[in-house]
Amino acid sequence: MPSKKQWRTKVNINSILVVDDEAYIRDMLSEMLKDKAERIVVVESGSQALKILSREIFDIVLTDIKMPDMNGFQLLEYIKLIDPLVPIIMITGYDDVYDMQEALEKGVEEYVVKPFKKDEISVFIERAIMRSYTKRSKILQNYVSVANRLILQSDAVNKDELVIVGRRLIKCVTKPTNSLELDI
Repeated sequence: MPSKKQWRTKVNINSILVVDDEAYIRDMLSEMLKDKAERIVVVESGSQALKILSREIFDIVLTDIKMPDMNGFQLLEYIKLIDPLVPIIMITGYDDVYDMQEALEKGVEEYVVKPFKKDEISVFIERAIMRSYTKRSKILQNYVSVANRLILQSDAVNKDELVIVGRRLIKCVTKPTNSLELDI
């Protein structure tokens, strides 16, 4: 039986941010996801989400599109400035093909139309996080490659430091973490 924070594919999820102006949707998602992550934070507006995102790292963000202070597309743009690789799932009550196309073009991992089932949302989250791991892994592999080139080109004084950085990057690539903290 998978642990509280693991799914079939052993996707580790520490934190999920849920953004929706409707209390019953926030409550429903919080209840659906309570056994999927260590921490679920729910907020009712885009501005509240941005305040939290400026201080904390989340493994995934689920957001409504239609909200009073800031719509999901505006929130998406700000989130991508803060953390371009965080996976975002847009949830909406409107099955609008143009909104879906715009969302996917702007980097949303999944576009979910209400109502949805617990199993469906779990699959969407799992896929989004796996894609995020893949993207982050590719970026870290590029950093490792650059670090290795720097090691080969550097003088002996800096080589030891660069070797340590390279090893830490390799560790991150071979075992991706949710927040990708490098402790350098």
